[in-house]
Amino acid sequence: MKLVAVSFILSVFVQLNANAQNSFPKLDTNLLVRKSSRLMPMNKPYTVVVYGALGCGYSRLLIQNIGVLDECRSKADIVLIMLDTKDSLVKYMDKVVDKYATFSNFDLQYKIRKKSKIVPHVLVFRNQIQVEHIVAIKEGMLTKIKNRIADDGY
Repeated sequence: MKLVAVSFILSVFVQLNANAQNSFPKLDTNLLVRKSSRLMPMNKPYTVVVYGALGCGYSRLLIQNIGVLDECRSKADIVLIMLDTKDSLVKYMDKVVDKYATFSNFDLQYKIRKKSKIVPHVLVFRNQIQVEHIVAIKEGMLTKIKNRIADDGY
């Protein structure tokens, strides 16, 4: 009887844990806001996804400071998925879309599992498996992500 109870609890835990993970976004290069050969192919061990919006001051603040992660770009691709149209992104983020792979979620249709109207979200994937999900802005979060990637012996 104990074995059945333990098996049941374990299966519930595994199911809940699996549902909490976000899938890796289908990053179709045809959907980039601005196509650039230096942004693709995306084949590094880590991918850092910033999910935000132009009208959100916190998203703007995060994107203005995303350069902290540039030191680990040899191991990580940095992707922006914005809740705005391509035209708006080109108009208001012209320099950013040249530097980072940027997608409009109107085209990409990426869904985050954590139901929250709060943006930004930062998702870190290692070999397309989510290893970190940060909602909103936390003190030192970009440095923590940079150190995690840099310290990985991958």
